Amino acid sequence: MLYLAATFELNGEKMVAEYNSKGVWRGTKKDWSYEELPATVLDAFKKTKYVDWPVTEVKIVSSPKDPELYRLTIEKNEIEKKNLFFNKEGRLMRDTITW
Repeated sequence: MLYLAATFELNGEKMVAEYNSKGVWRGTKKDWSYEELPATVLDAFKKTKYVDWPVTEVKIVSSPKDPELYRLTIEKNEIEKKNLFFNKEGRLMRDTITW
């Protein structure tokens, strides 16, 4: 699917907003750090079966469906990579395979 991305700064933070080819907002991503994650998200991640996988990237993602999720990108090795999406209460909403 074709989409457009707009990079901008808001309150000193770099963000990326994505829109589909008709200009409809698909979502926004903001860089975040593991250390800044809410305790609820950290605790939930530590209880998953992926706790031993290194976290390589953390972002806050927003979309029309989910106003705010914490996306942890984890990698067991070069082939096994996942995105875990937690809400602010620490509930794992979904996980996806990534590359």
